[in-house]
Amino acid sequence: MQKNNELFEALIDGKISDSDYREKSATNTEHINSLQAETDSIAAEIKKLSPTQNDNTEHKLLARLLALEHMDKPLVDSLIKSVKISLGGKIQIEWKFSCFHDIMDLNDDSSTAEVSNRVWLYYCSDDGWEELNRMRTGVMDCASRMSLTVIGESFDNAGLSITAKGFKEMQRAVRQGRVDKVIVPTLDGVAKTTNAYRAFEKAILKRNVKFYDMHGNLIIG
Repeated sequence: MQKNNELFEALIDGKISDSDYREKSATNTEHINSLQAETDSIAAEIKKLSPTQNDNTEHKLLARLLALEHMDKPLVDSLIKSVKISLGGKIQIEWKFSCFHDIMDLNDDSSTAEVSNRVWLYYCSDDGWEELNRMRTGVMDCASRMSLTVIGESFDNAGLSITAKGFKEMQRAVRQGRVDKVIVPTLDGVAKTTNAYRAFEKAILKRNVKFYDMHGNLIIG
């Protein structure tokens, strides 16, 4: 569904034609149906497991699970004991399977996993492609130093503006809940007293997303 949402946004933005949207949407739907059949099969096998079955069976099932891109509610109910979401945007998952972390080669004995390191990179420059690439390198290096997982990036070959296309793409990722953090070279130069900026900052704070400059300094959040 995420891919179909992105296709729809591309259609609205005029990036693809109506015929392309219909064709690609149909392909995605077919893929989703295939994944649904796979998740149903795994869920059925999990329900058949008894407490005395060995870890080898459990490992095999989880290996198949990790290859999936989509999980429906019945499968999630079969695998997850609880999910806790903190005000800081951190998600804590407690799994029903003791060997889940062994499958993922984790070194501790914890039964929980935390996900709060998704970052979007945004950069811009009106001084040419060389400077733009330097900005990109700066935000990429910052993400690496902070051990963050880059899930997307956007840019503008122009000066910093909260109404620019690349900046809006970053805002869309924030609104959709796809990121926990954003790294930008700087927000210096943007008027902080305009209604547009206040609305932008309010939306960021509401979603508990943190903004950093490329030196790792917290700007918003």
